[in-house]
Amino acid sequence: MTTQDTLGTLAGLDREASERLRGHRPAVTEAAEASLHALFDVPEDDEAPGLDRRLRLVAAARAAHVDGSDAVAAFYAEQLLEEADDVDAPGLAELVTGGADGEAGRAAGRAERALLRHVDLLVQRPAAATSDDLDALAAAGWGVVEIVVLSQIVSFVTYQTRVVAGLAVLQEASA
Repeated sequence: MTTQDTLGTLAGLDREASERLRGHRPAVTEAAEASLHALFDVPEDDEAPGLDRRLRLVAAARAAHVDGSDAVAAFYAEQLLEEADDVDAPGLAELVTGGADGEAGRAAGRAERALLRHVDLLVQRPAAATSDDLDALAAAGWGVVEIVVLSQIVSFVTYQTRVVAGLAVLQEASA
């Protein structure tokens, strides 16, 4: 069975180039794909019910946008737009690009604004995060499991942005 290679695809590589650049380490590709599915294929009985697929995709697209990865941000934004109906799509795109302080962010509920602020914090200044930041999420209505999953999403997306950037540099250097 051939494993999907989302990171290679996002870096603009075909399978052969991706495998060559990664040193033929299929376990790494498999682990990245498993993480992607574990975080975004949300079962009905998920332990983080408030963090549905739409919000997970908002968080992921926002994290990639803030991290400056157009390819990764577009990957999640495309999935987000597939989840949305035509009425919600413009507002969701604005949530991703504008964050908590953009027009859509200011119109969003307290929980979504807190989520967006936390995403920005973890991407831009992760060492500055304190227990007060976790308390702010809890005060906005997020449970412990949801906060952990949100943090895992941001961590995974920032990993993706770095691998995609690294693969692009390696590809350029080998050309």
